[in-house]
Amino acid sequence: MGLRPAFREMAERLAQSGYAVLVINPFYRKKRAPTSPPNPDLDDPATRAAVMAMAAGLTADTALVDARALVRG
Repeated sequence: MGLRPAFREMAERLAQSGYAVLVINPFYRKKRAPTSPPNPDLDDPATRAAVMAMAAGLTADTALVDARALVRG
């Protein structure tokens, strides 16, 4: 979870099109990477609960705070 390979691939495609891209771990507020074991099993209730607990703190406001901080540098 967090900075997934799919995010990296999307960022790479955008960068190849000329965009400046910054991809962050969306769960950094809750836990340093890695935020889950490799290949987590989301069918496992404990794993799913842990991931959902981290995701619950993500809002449009937290994304805006991150974006402003990252652009400000």
